Amino acid sequence: MANPEAVVIPGVGNLFVAPVGTGLPVDIDEALAGAFVNVGFLHEGGATFSDGKAPGSAIYSWQRRAPVRRTVGNAEPYLELQLREWDENTFPIAFGGGSVSATANGHIFVPPTTGETVQREIVLAMSDGSRLFRLTAGAAEVHTALQLPLNKMDNAALAVRFEFVTPSDDSAPFDFLTNAAQFGS
Repeated sequence: MANPEAVVIPGVGNLFVAPVGTGLPVDIDEALAGAFVNVGFLHEGGATFSDGKAPGSAIYSWQRRAPVRRTVGNAEPYLELQLREWDENTFPIAFGGGSVSATANGHIFVPPTTGETVQREIVLAMSDGSRLFRLTAGAAEVHTALQLPLNKMDNAALAVRFEFVTPSDDSAPFDFLTNAAQFGS
């Protein structure tokens, strides 16, 4: 049965990051640990999440025109968004690592060395009125090349793609938490 209350429009969202091992929330209203940092303004287009499931291959036989079986494809879930702010928190995220340090008259960002990867816990917190949603991942890495538009026509947003890392016990690499009534009693 159609339920207009089940239609979700995430009108507001915030991204929080922390070092791996900080500890993810296990309930929608649980406070985030102090190590989580809000990365600030995000692009008004929001974020794009994908469970990353690739289609499997069809296996055909001589006797049938339709597939007799399908292989299981890989799953590489990810979250894409654009960070509006440039600071000591967002640059190391966008570049997949690196460090910011003080100089005599300012600061210097040194990008990561080739092959360096930094895993982070992430929480994307969204709301639709009083309904709250959190996408959480215990380990996510940025591997994509940063393309940074530098012109006077637009904000030079930092485009980031977090690729979720599947835990060694092969458990789910992400969870959704919510208080939305349409998910059950």
